[in-house]
Amino acid sequence: MTLFTNTPETFARPDFRMLRDGAFIMYLNEDVLQTDVQWLANHDYVGYELNCHDWKDPDQMHRDLRETLNFPAYYGNNLDALNDCLSELEFAGAGTFLLFRKFDSIDKELAHTVLDLFAHNAREHLLFGNLLIVLVQVDESNYQLTDFGSVSLKWNSHEWQKAGRK
Repeated sequence: MTLFTNTPETFARPDFRMLRDGAFIMYLNEDVLQTDVQWLANHDYVGYELNCHDWKDPDQMHRDLRETLNFPAYYGNNLDALNDCLSELEFAGAGTFLLFRKFDSIDKELAHTVLDLFAHNAREHLLFGNLLIVLVQVDESNYQLTDFGSVSLKWNSHEWQKAGRK
């Protein structure tokens, strides 16, 4: 099963570039983010949005994830349960994207762990032809995380040069 074709049109697709670079893309500029979100929505991706600024503690994070991603009632509100539910995520359309807004407002250790869980599950879903893309919006132009899931959180193609982040 081939998800993409080896053509110049494919290489120009935002979803191809996102997945090629590890499926985890960081954004500072709202216009750039909205352009990619709109492209994904217009190309049959199902999107979910979470505002991490509201996550004052891990319990709030788990409540938001449970409600937004429609996890079952027995969701255990812990990282092991998150991993389990992500492995059973339902897919429709061309794929799924998750937008974490204000991701730099949460503790870096928790941020790293959450993205690590998503990275593991995104790779597993990819084996079955299910595309999971994670968009990470930050307010800090120097925000960085150590590598997670054996991939790096990379800036989007418009803001990858520091000069492009304003």
